[in-house]
This record gives sequence, C-alpha cells and structure tokens, in this order.
Amino acid sequence: MGTDNKSNLVIIYTVDSGQIRLPVTAEDIYTNGTIDRKKVITLAASNEVDNNRSILNPVVVDLDKNIIL
Repeated sequence: MGTDNKSNLVIIYTVDSGQIRLPVTAEDIYTNGTIDRKKVITLAASNEVDNNRSILNPVVVDLDKNIIL
C-alpha cells in the first residue's frame, strides 16, 4: 500500500452543484495494496444517493503530499 490510514485522503468528485470532497481512510479504498476504483465510485455514489445526484470524475487525493493517487 502506498499510503496508510494516517494519511489525509479525500475523494474529490463533481456534481451538478460543484465539487465535493469526501474524507476517506486508506482502508476504505485499498484492496491488496492498490486503490480499488469500484470502492472509490461506490463511496462517492453512496454519499450522493440521498441527494439524487450523479457523480463525475472521482479521484483520490493525498492532501498531505498534494498528489492524485
């Protein structure tokens, strides 16, 4: 795994009203040492289900290192 649960990770994605930052842990999004895109999309989509909004372009960002993972 390239990061750990102490890292400051967020999923950033776009909805019709703007950009959303969803804080996550490495445990939430990694499977066998790599980012699991299905988990990222599922977390972002489930965050918006009550708002009935679609998500676009979800990316994982390590805010401590200022890099897109």
